[in-house]
Amino acid sequence: MPWAKVLRGKYMSSHSSCSPWLSRGTCSRTWAACKAARPTLDSGLRKVISSGNSTSFWNDAWTSFGTLRSVISSPLNFQEDQRLVAHFLDSNGTWSWENLSFILPQPLLAAINAIPINTGLPSEDLIAWASLKDGNFSLKSAYMLAKGLNVLNPHTFSANWIWKLIAPHKILIFLWLCSYNSIPVREVLGSRGFTINQSCPLCNNHPESIVHLLRECQSSVSFWNKLGLHSKVIQSFELPLMEWLHFNCTCSFPSKHLGIPWKVIFIFGLWTLWLNRNSMAFRRKQQSLDIMQSCIAKAAKFHFLVQGSRSHS
Repeated sequence: MPWAKVLRGKYMSSHSSCSPWLSRGTCSRTWAACKAARPTLDSGLRKVISSGNSTSFWNDAWTSFGTLRSVISSPLNFQEDQRLVAHFLDSNGTWSWENLSFILPQPLLAAINAIPINTGLPSEDLIAWASLKDGNFSLKSAYMLAKGLNVLNPHTFSANWIWKLIAPHKILIFLWLCSYNSIPVREVLGSRGFTINQSCPLCNNHPESIVHLLRECQSSVSFWNKLGLHSKVIQSFELPLMEWLHFNCTCSFPSKHLGIPWKVIFIFGLWTLWLNRNSMAFRRKQQSLDIMQSCIAKAAKFHFLVQGSRSHS
């Protein structure tokens, strides 16, 4: 990308691409943001071994375990940490462990032995993006990596189901932000560098995380109990946040209110808790005297309008 070449030419030192980025003097906000993201970039990079002459055996990430020094705490002999991968490869590209001062754990040896060594590649070891199978960098995979998600196994996390729900668009966006730990509750703001009192504005007893706001705060517990939980959803309230949201937003159980499906009541319940939280945090008053009745009224209005529009289509 041209802009990347401009930034690299202006700000990066003459060191190799794997060395720390050293800016020349002051830098722009764009470059400062790039530098702040460097730890995420480093965690997603992996060396692809050809000759092994440019890869540190102990300190570069070239195995599925990351750097070997991060998983091996045993003391090394003098200058042993300076050994390159090439020191442990023979001329045929076969691993040879005679130069090691101790035997590596079997799982580690198995992982190393499974790494294909292609001596037909250029002699310089390559750098690849380990978070994608083709080795090419993408912003989406970097974002998922920064959020601590398993990019190579998308079944570990997906929020695509949210967009299939029948709900107001603003609530779908709210659910999507919840799934990526991105609604501005106080714990999230604190984790992003804001100096802020992280106590819940409703109970003042616990840090205000997303799951605390929506499920664990005493006011939330009281709210859900008043709504009347279906016997088949009660146990779901002990699930991790995303599993809890998915189960209740997609289940087919009825609610105890006007024949409205529980999933509709639940979705509007989440939204009602968020609006009430904001009213308390910013205006120091509840959104209404009875937020449960407010929730049911909004859910009923939406449900019967949607049901009516379908019957006329």
